[in-house]
Amino acid sequence: MLLSIAVVASVSYRAHNEAVRSLFRQNYAQQLLVAKQIAQGLEKDIHLLIRELEILSRLPQITALEKTKAENSIRLTYDYVKQFHVVDIAILDAGGIVRVPLIAKKLEGVDFSFRKYFSVALKLHTLTPTYEFLTFKGVDQGQKGFVLALPIFTPSGDFSGVVLFIIKIYAGAVI
Repeated sequence: MLLSIAVVASVSYRAHNEAVRSLFRQNYAQQLLVAKQIAQGLEKDIHLLIRELEILSRLPQITALEKTKAENSIRLTYDYVKQFHVVDIAILDAGGIVRVPLIAKKLEGVDFSFRKYFSVALKLHTLTPTYEFLTFKGVDQGQKGFVLALPIFTPSGDFSGVVLFIIKIYAGAVI
């Protein structure tokens, strides 16, 4: 009798462990699938945002830094891209000075030439996106996000600045 209880206990223990391992494998496979789907969605959204930056970077009012007309153009774009957690759009001139901030008006005239996204864009000779992860200051202190930026070139091919999206990363969700 004692032997049969030990056998039953041993078999039950092994069956329990195998069931736990099986559930773990199933759960892991499901998590992996969800992560892959999220990554594919993020990649699609980033490509869409880059396309929107490309459109902006080629508009004559943007390349010429015509403040009022440029602001109107980026406002229309903002109405569309804010669904992707874009919280601001800005245009920096060739020296890295903010010339057209859409939302954070207090940043107009601030020098961001020291930022990685700007220094990389300055070295580019093509419409290649750059980015920089950041931690917000001020009201959003500690909030994480990133800047997605694209160089702006004049019709003659000269670097004239950068157009950028500021994107917040929310806890548990991105874009």
